[in-house]
Amino acid sequence: MLVIKSIDCSVYFDEAWSTVDENFVYRTGEWVEVQDFDEDRWNESTTGIHFWMTREEAVRY
Repeated sequence: MLVIKSIDCSVYFDEAWSTVDENFVYRTGEWVEVQDFDEDRWNESTTGIHFWMTREEAVRY
């Protein structure tokens, strides 16, 4: 992860926790991996790391 910041981009954080799995932590500068990653990208609610192509899509989510 390159940076972790608040939705309004005013505050930067060293770490953030998943809202789905409280044991899954994102830390700035560290690689994260999902053990049971679902390779079917069409499954909308499944295991894996959610990402969006644009900031606007992420904010809407």
